[in-house]
Amino acid sequence: MKLIRRVSLGLREGNSDKVYIVDLCEVAGRKFVVNFQFGRRGQPLKDGTKTDAPVAEAVARSIFAKLVEEKTRKGYSESAEASAAAPAANTRRVVGAAARAGAKPTREEAILARLRGDSQGMKAWDLGRVAWRAGEMRLKAAVAPLLASIGSGDVRREYCVLWALARCGDESTLAALVAARKQSPMTAEKAVANLETLVPRTGKSPMLLRVGLEMLRAWGDDLRAAVVSRALAELPPGLRYAAEQGPAEAFAEVLQRALGAGESGAVLETLYRIDSPVVRPGLIAALRSVSLVPGSFRAVRHIYKLAELRGDAEVFGVLALRFELTPHNFSARSQWTYVDGRRTDVRKEQAKADSRLAYGQLTRAYLRRRNWATLRRLGTLGAAEAYVRMAVGVLLPFTDAHGIDARSSSRYDYSSRRTATTHWDRFSPFLAFNHVLYANSSRYELKGTTQLWRCRGGYKPGDPAPAAREEAFPELWQQVPVGLLHLLAESECRQVHEFAVKALRANKAFCDELDLDAIVMLLGRPYEVTAQLGYELALARWDANNPDFELVAALASCPVALARQTARSWIDVDRNRFAGARDLIVGLVLSPYADTRAYGRALLISVILPPGVAESLIARAIAVMLALSGDPSEDARAKEGGDTLLRIFAAPLRGLGFGVLRDLVRHPLAAVQAFAAEVLLAHEVRPEALPEDLIAALAIESKFPGVRNLGVRLFGALPDEVLMQRVNLLLAFATSALPDQRGAIRPVLQRLANLPRFGELIVPPLLITLLTKEEHEGVHSSVLALLKTDLAAALGSVPKDAVLRLLRSKHGAAQELGGILLARNVDPATLEVGEVARLASHEILSVREAAWQFYRQNKARLLADMGVAIKILDASWEDSRRFAFELFRGFEEHDFTPDVLVAVCDSVRPEVQAFGRELVTRFFRESQGHEYLLRLSEHPSADVQLFATNYLETYATGSLERLRQLEPYFLGVLSRVNRGRVAKARVFGFLTAEAQRSPEAAQLVATLMTRQSLTMAIGDKAASIVAMVAVAGRFADTPLPIVVKQPPLWTRKEARGGV
Repeated sequence: MKLIRRVSLGLREGNSDKVYIVDLCEVAGRKFVVNFQFGRRGQPLKDGTKTDAPVAEAVARSIFAKLVEEKTRKGYSESAEASAAAPAANTRRVVGAAARAGAKPTREEAILARLRGDSQGMKAWDLGRVAWRAGEMRLKAAVAPLLASIGSGDVRREYCVLWALARCGDESTLAALVAARKQSPMTAEKAVANLETLVPRTGKSPMLLRVGLEMLRAWGDDLRAAVVSRALAELPPGLRYAAEQGPAEAFAEVLQRALGAGESGAVLETLYRIDSPVVRPGLIAALRSVSLVPGSFRAVRHIYKLAELRGDAEVFGVLALRFELTPHNFSARSQWTYVDGRRTDVRKEQAKADSRLAYGQLTRAYLRRRNWATLRRLGTLGAAEAYVRMAVGVLLPFTDAHGIDARSSSRYDYSSRRTATTHWDRFSPFLAFNHVLYANSSRYELKGTTQLWRCRGGYKPGDPAPAAREEAFPELWQQVPVGLLHLLAESECRQVHEFAVKALRANKAFCDELDLDAIVMLLGRPYEVTAQLGYELALARWDANNPDFELVAALASCPVALARQTARSWIDVDRNRFAGARDLIVGLVLSPYADTRAYGRALLISVILPPGVAESLIARAIAVMLALSGDPSEDARAKEGGDTLLRIFAAPLRGLGFGVLRDLVRHPLAAVQAFAAEVLLAHEVRPEALPEDLIAALAIESKFPGVRNLGVRLFGALPDEVLMQRVNLLLAFATSALPDQRGAIRPVLQRLANLPRFGELIVPPLLITLLTKEEHEGVHSSVLALLKTDLAAALGSVPKDAVLRLLRSKHGAAQELGGILLARNVDPATLEVGEVARLASHEILSVREAAWQFYRQNKARLLADMGVAIKILDASWEDSRRFAFELFRGFEEHDFTPDVLVAVCDSVRPEVQAFGRELVTRFFRESQGHEYLLRLSEHPSADVQLFATNYLETYATGSLERLRQLEPYFLGVLSRVNRGRVAKARVFGFLTAEAQRSPEAAQLVATLMTRQSLTMAIGDKAASIVAMVAVAGRFADTPLPIVVKQPPLWTRKEARGGV
């Protein structure tokens, strides 16, 4: 049975408060019945019927009208409260009438009968299930029996009843509930505050409280306001203030900060009860990003179920996508998982009230299945509007970016000896998405218990789609085609557009009724399949005698090339007719498509614009440019459009206001900023009078090199005297981290370099730049090039101290400039020999060559300070050392003192030591032999120590004092392990000979041998023993670490027999 019309009448006279309800209902076979209910308000109503058997529609409507008229004459009037008194009291009569007519009860009749307990001959259903189905169908007639079933004590059944009442009730249901619970009349605020009185156990069950508040919230504006007020009071102060005061952007920011600071995710559930225009955008943004972890996931799950109850397609779709995309946190099929880094038993943890596990594998799988189950139930019930609304909500969040790469898998079937290949398309992982679009498809299927939709029937990803419709419940989309238009207007998914276009084409009547705005919208979508539909509709609407400029503009910028060509052909018929269409011209000039932009420029060149159109067109074009997104793909569009404006409207643009230019300069697209810069370069206001913030925004703040170059050009157009006052800004450009800025300022600096005093102002800070650490690669080399070329004339005033600082710098560019300036700016006479010696180790060859030249030309100064001059021998560069060797080989004997020669030998470099020994050999003086020996003996090098042994016998023999002076030398030579064999042999021989000369010498040698015998390598101990035996033989009283014994004398016989 289907309720066609209901009239609820009421009569109040004194203490009398009566209700009379008349129903017109359709039963099977296009037959109708007229039923009525009457009685006192708040009491069970009696029911009756005016049709003992179903009658034709015309007869039933006549009976219905006469009955209503009769009661109206008696003083009854329509009452909203009356309909809630007993909306299903006539079920039994209806079922009886249908039975007498021999018809099977409809779904609605069966549900109402089950709710009243009159289900004879029907399959038994749980009352909670019956109530839930009544709620799904939104049966108004079910309100009364549902109210009567409140208070059963079964929480699950009670939840289902309240859920159903939230969907079936209205403003009048509260009064009926109050009456059914035998309470005094209540205001909305009192009902919310005393919900437990009306619905028992809501105070003990959070689940019942949640659905109970949602029930009241659904029953009209007053109750909704009361529920919202209660929810606001539960919010933290900061969120409450933001929710009450707004705006939506501010609230979204406050909510994001609160969640980031650790606010419980439960606050989201409270916010969903409020769901005001201020709260909703921030709440949805939070639902898109909140982590599905314990605490927040519970709130998300509750919101998901409430969205299903409300039919809130947007929130339902957002969360449905979250469940599709967000991986589960743990697998319930495994006994163990890790929580906070510790191995945890899954079942035990889940059993805890404060479980640290949420959103497991099974939960996610259930929620993904429920997404489609919700839609399928609506479709099965034939609820076209509800199904389409929720399906749109599920499809809209998907974008092309959610698709994955198509893939395939092959396996060899040994029984058939064939290779079977399975293909999966880009959106195969998404369950509800594929159910909605491809439930009746011949190319996709969900096989078995898999979670992926696979290709079938030989279809492969990329093959043409079949012509037949593939979606679930196509008849419902036919009934509510506006949902298809909604998808085409907002979806960013190609698969959704293909489905919606195919379904719309099947509804020709709806397409024929689409207005111009809808067609323009279709043409403006980026998907060719959608734009093609718009093109076909546009062709059908085109009237050449009364052209619609908006339609032409939309065609000229749609993705279909043929449509763009058609638009151009329409314009070419009479170009002057379209010249005054401002929006059309702007659409051509700034079209997303290059062919249309080129046509727009050619059109402007070929026509004469009506007076006043140019200024209006410029204003509109700039507004469109400012509205462009920051996507780089829009840059070509803005550039070509801007170039067209600069070419066609150069004169009007010279007077463009600075406010508009500031907006253009701040735009994220490079081409828009460049357009502003070009306008400023040609502006009627002189450069020095331009606002500094505009120049700075282009030259410094812009992130685009080309724009910065234009900005620097604009800066360089300032008069020289103005630029001289802005040296700091010139320096900022010259030392910028951005190469393009450094290059763009060069012409300006070249021009200014010819001015007096400019070099004095700019060179010192540039030198400081070279002396400091390079923060950005290329700055030092750029500054060096600038100083060596454009500012070379100004370097003559750089003083010696600055040159030496440059040379001593750690930075190569500074050193290179120092080398150049050393020859140009520094008098050699002012340099110290030590400074020059250090320059011979410089990285820059020119600096080293300057040092060599100094050494060649200043021998007298070298001889005066030879101890410092020879430091060049230890230069870090080999070429400097070679130069020094050649130089000093040309010196005479009297040029070297023993100290100088020994100092050369003291070098740590082997080749310098060898050169020192060479000089000692060449310039050795007998009178200074002892001094040479002592100085050479102090050197730690093995080669020098060996060289020193050549002088032992000549300058140390027979002198106990010199032996003592050389004792460290002897220890050093003898301590070498497996090295210095020749030097050791000479020292052992020398000491052995000296030990024979006197007891004192013997004692000194014995002490040396004793000390060394403990650490001496075994190969050297023989020589040591020989020396000590010699001492013992010469001076027997000298203490030694050995005892000399004579071997026993054996007879020949004893020797042959052995010991």
